[in-house]
Amino acid sequence: MRIIKKSGEAVPLSVSGQSSEKAGTDAAKSPYRKGGKRVNSSKSTNSQGGQHDRLNQNSTTTKQGGETSDFSLVLGKGIRLLSMREHSVKEIRNKLSAKCDSLDLVEAVIDELLENNYLSNDRFTESYVRSRGNRGVGPVKIRAELLSKGVEDQLIDQYLKPGASIWFDNAAAQYKKKFDTSEVIDYAAWTKRARFLQGRGFNMDHIHSTVPPIDSD
Repeated sequence: MRIIKKSGEAVPLSVSGQSSEKAGTDAAKSPYRKGGKRVNSSKSTNSQGGQHDRLNQNSTTTKQGGETSDFSLVLGKGIRLLSMREHSVKEIRNKLSAKCDSLDLVEAVIDELLENNYLSNDRFTESYVRSRGNRGVGPVKIRAELLSKGVEDQLIDQYLKPGASIWFDNAAAQYKKKFDTSEVIDYAAWTKRARFLQGRGFNMDHIHSTVPPIDSD
């Protein structure tokens, strides 16, 4: 238990960081944040044996004697996730929230990850566009996926240019892989090919440039 002074008198704090007289105060008074900034922080990422996978700020708290704090545990989880691949802020928030009951603690960890440039929507978007493009996915589908991951339109526009030649090349490669050199004998055949490319995430410009016209012979 820690002691803080308030208006000249000592007020005991419970180990969860809340006044024993005011348990249940809102997240703005969390020990992890003060005026939007984290107060109680430890950058150690080593977890202790026997620690429950799911953290609850009311039951798992900062400990004395150098033991790992809640903040360090959640921060370590975030860093491990980011060491495997880039994530959007929304993805990290969702994954950490599944392991921690304190949304305030999760936001404090996200602040730390952003401040230290471990987490970046810019870097995630650039990586995601490149990765999905290499797998033959078109820009329409990639945009929809990025939006679902919380990336803003303005940021997507910086890295995703549907008119770039790479998307026409990708459409042609996907078309050849699927249909090779088979002739388009009628409108039904042309529509089948167009729908395939549309399903892969390509727009009509890519489709008209890729699918041959109907063979009139």
